[in-house]
Amino acid sequence: MRSPGHEVAPLSGSKVTSPQDLKTSKPQTPKESKACLDFALMMADYCLSQQIAAFGEALRSEYVSAQDECQRYGANHSVFDQLAPSFTMDDLRALKRGYCGESALRNIITRWRRDGWIEKTDSKHWQKVAKQ
Repeated sequence: MRSPGHEVAPLSGSKVTSPQDLKTSKPQTPKESKACLDFALMMADYCLSQQIAAFGEALRSEYVSAQDECQRYGANHSVFDQLAPSFTMDDLRALKRGYCGESALRNIITRWRRDGWIEKTDSKHWQKVAKQ
């Protein structure tokens, strides 16, 4: 129930992404009063606590640290695993089966080098870095 003269502005989920954003954000419009933001913060905290109660243990048990396993989860994860310990750009190109252009292949190599997964051994060869 609204009290007379009290306007409640809608709060768009796209404007605020977390309870912390609510705490630090300024009202987006003059209609988003402090009371509105306080209510949205309370609801966000409630929703988050209910999600943690419902799904927290399942998430915790399914969590896998990609860094610990030295694996990139995504489209290139299985490609990396399929490559030989020493490989060329042609090997990578063959595994990608023509779905990537040259610049995309170079970006994959660059990311793997940056993340410490591979090192260049000569002008045409890369080597997987041994997991420590």
